[in-house]
Amino acid sequence: VLVNTPLPSWRLIDPDGIRIVRLGETFAVYNPLSGDTHLIDEVTGAVLTGVAEGAPTEGELNRRMAELVEFQDEESAVQHLRDLLGA
Repeated sequence: VLVNTPLPSWRLIDPDGIRIVRLGETFAVYNPLSGDTHLIDEVTGAVLTGVAEGAPTEGELNRRMAELVEFQDEESAVQHLRDLLGA
């Protein structure tokens, strides 16, 4: 569902088809390419919502994560984001 663009930003392959719904501290995400619905945690949901809102940079996504989770250091936050995005 995500594509890493040449500049360090992210976008959705099918932004019009994906559905992201917050359900308390989790999110339900419908992927129109596979027809699957996924339940994801709050941090992953915040990152995916950020991507859906307009191809943010890695720094902007890290800021969204930092609002929800306290990381030991910036390197840990960057690695967590890259793990989430499969980078």
